[in-house]
Amino acid sequence: MRYSMVLLVVGCGLCAPPPAYAQSTAWDVAGGYSFMKGRFDGENLHGFVGSGARYIGWFGLVIEAGANLGKNPVAFRSDLDLVYLSGGATVVFPGTERCTPFAQVLLAAVTGASGGNQPPGIGWLATQAGVGADFWHGRNVGLRIGADYLVSTNAARYNKLRLQVGVVMRRRRAP
Repeated sequence: MRYSMVLLVVGCGLCAPPPAYAQSTAWDVAGGYSFMKGRFDGENLHGFVGSGARYIGWFGLVIEAGANLGKNPVAFRSDLDLVYLSGGATVVFPGTERCTPFAQVLLAAVTGASGGNQPPGIGWLATQAGVGADFWHGRNVGLRIGADYLVSTNAARYNKLRLQVGVVMRRRRAP
């Protein structure tokens, strides 16, 4: 019930028209390396992440996809640990011409859990909150650095800290 109320409030906020002063729009596409660290399991997961976002003023919607690979600590074989697809809201804070900080909250669908320390089941939902910054080299290309925390919504309480670094490209359109 609690998550339903949160989703309802966020959904209403996403459907509201933006204020008249915030009509500048931008699209961005980012991709790069992702590193996940488990809370208690000590498992290091290396992988990739890609995202696309549309901003109207300071508010944006983002879709993100990625995968992180790890070693099963019991057997000496690689296993696919996490594959996720996330979507949610992002907020861009006032920055400089060279640096744009942001924060985002996403709802993720996660699958591929096959190690002994993953929650039971094939797929599960998670919330993902994070912060980051885009460091621009020129007007439309930059370096994205971010960190977020992935927390499962099921009873297993599967928590992961994720760090990411990659390239971001943005297309801006003035009002």
